[in-house]
Amino acid sequence: LEKNMLKGKNQVKVIAKQNNKGQALVEFVLILPIILMILFIIIDFAHVHYERNHLESVLNDVIYMIKDDKSTNEIKSTLDEDVNYVVTDNTDFANVVMTKEVLLVTPFSNLFFDNPYLIKVERTILDE
Repeated sequence: LEKNMLKGKNQVKVIAKQNNKGQALVEFVLILPIILMILFIIIDFAHVHYERNHLESVLNDVIYMIKDDKSTNEIKSTLDEDVNYVVTDNTDFANVVMTKEVLLVTPFSNLFFDNPYLIKVERTILDE
């Protein structure tokens, strides 16, 4: 009698082990969209960070051009088409502001951030 009871318990364990593969697949399918969203968000933030660093580098070049008294047309020719810049000139200093819009590719990112995302960098130059 005891051997039959043990045999029945082992059979139950074998059946439970066979169902674990299906459970893991269902859990993976449920988690996959969340993992993909996180991946796309990381890619978007990396792209925004890259564009901000690039815009800061371009701003440094524009500041050197302004200090060398380059014309507005020469400065505009070095900039990308989607970059806007404004120079506010006062008696003691000049303020240079550059903006650029970056499109986010993550689905539903417009729920948390503006799409396109606006990057703004600015510098103040003292006239010496």
